[in-house]
Amino acid sequence: NIKNVILDIILTGGFGRSEGGMYYSKNHKKLQILNDIDFLIILKGNFFINYFLYKKRIENEVNKISLKYNIKQIDLSFRSLKMLKNSKFTIANYEIKNEYKNLYKNISLLDLMPLFDNKLISIDEGKNYLFNRGSGLLIPLLYLKYFDSINLNEQQWVNYYVETQKAIIAIGDCILIEKNLYHYSYLERKKRFEKISKHDFSEFNLLK
Repeated sequence: NIKNVILDIILTGGFGRSEGGMYYSKNHKKLQILNDIDFLIILKGNFFINYFLYKKRIENEVNKISLKYNIKQIDLSFRSLKMLKNSKFTIANYEIKNEYKNLYKNISLLDLMPLFDNKLISIDEGKNYLFNRGSGLLIPLLYLKYFDSINLNEQQWVNYYVETQKAIIAIGDCILIEKNLYHYSYLERKKRFEKISKHDFSEFNLLK
């Protein structure tokens, strides 16, 4: 039974921070999730055995939910309690620890995960963040190369918008990391970014 190996399910990402995006779909005539939903699955017992035995089964059940509710994508990651306690200092782990929602409420990430000081985030993390978001630009690049823009369907336009916006936001995030101002909340980052008045490139006002 899948339930017997799951200790907790953690909603992370934008929806874990209560900042997930929605849009009104003309095709479906209802509100739709703009991007994806992220879940962190905490497994009981021997992590590697249960991961091997149950990962695919869990993903199959989640895919059924995704299809039923027309969710673009549900991303899953898996960890054990030991892994949580030994979490490395990354932007992803900093964000997960500080703002999340757990469905079972069997554990507290604030208590389990190490203390991460946002003022000490390495600039290398910003570089990795930028490369990660920048790679998403391959999607709009392919659209522009192989499709006439007027022929893009609604979902393709959504994908185009999401990936380009992520890349732009990542540039601003790198600036905040460099200035030790990064914060897990999109809204707080926006406020902090708007307070910065000068930087060493002309496109800065466009980012603001």
